[in-house]
Amino acid sequence: MNTTEQIVESYFRICKECFTVPDVKVPEGNGRQLDLLAYSLRERLQYHIEVQVSHARHFAPPLSKIFAKLDAKFLGKPNERERKKQRRKKWYIREIQYAYTFFGFDPFRVKRVWVCWEVPKVERFSEELAKYNAEREQEDNPISVLSFKEGIIPELKKRIKTAHYDDVSLRTISLFNQGKRQDRIDREKGKQREMP
Repeated sequence: MNTTEQIVESYFRICKECFTVPDVKVPEGNGRQLDLLAYSLRERLQYHIEVQVSHARHFAPPLSKIFAKLDAKFLGKPNERERKKQRRKKWYIREIQYAYTFFGFDPFRVKRVWVCWEVPKVERFSEELAKYNAEREQEDNPISVLSFKEGIIPELKKRIKTAHYDDVSLRTISLFNQGKRQDRIDREKGKQREMP
C-alpha cells in the first residue's frame, strides 16, 4: 500500500469502523488487485475502495477519465495493452466478483468507492455520475466518488487524538493536529513562542 491508500484504509477502519483487507489479488485477473476491501459489522456494509490520489494543483480528473477508471477498476474493463493482446475483449468483472466472494462479500451488495484528490467542480457532477451508473446498469448499487482532500482528511483529523499510533501516517496527522492545537492555545493566552 502506498501512503494515500494507507490513509484511506485508516479512514475506513477508524471513521467508518470497518474491518479492512488491503491489496486483494484478483484470481485470474491478469495482474489486477483491489486496493481495499472493508466491512462494517455494525451497519452490515461491504466496500470495495480504489484510490487514485494526486495533489497537483487543482487536481480533479475530467469526467471521461474518472468514468474510464471506474470501468477498469470496478467493472474489469481491459486497458489498451490488454485489448491489443486479446482476440475478444474480455472484461474481468467475474474475476473481481470472485475476489469479493472469497472474502464472503455479496457482489451485488458491495459498495464501490473511488477516491480521488477532489471531486471535479463540474456542474451537475452527481447527475453525470448517476447517468454513468444507469448506462452500466448499476443504479441499484451505484459506484460513488469520494474526495480525499475534502472528505477523508478532515474526518480523520477529527478522529485522530494524541495516542501514539504505530501507523506513520496516523502519527504524522496526530502530530500536526497537536501542533495546531498548541499554537491556538498559545495565541489565546497571548504568548509568543521563544525561538531556541
